[in-house]
Amino acid sequence: MLKVNPFNRLFIKLLLGFWLCSSLIIALVAMLPLLQLNQDRSPLPPSQERILQKMAEHIQQHPDLLTDKTLQRQNRGLTQA
Repeated sequence: MLKVNPFNRLFIKLLLGFWLCSSLIIALVAMLPLLQLNQDRSPLPPSQERILQKMAEHIQQHPDLLTDKTLQRQNRGLTQA
């Protein structure tokens, strides 16, 4: 008699492949918040800190750059606090 191995069937292989891919995608999507949390807690590189500091000093020296009313309101709220 000829034995039939169920794993040689194309349907079973495709089904297992689909389950494997689906499981991997679900696991990766579930890990995204954890990866983002770690990224948010990491310190800024020194070059970005220098750029932000220069921008802050420039805005303090030239407050007329904040022409949008929303930005002016936020600026007033920060200076009063």
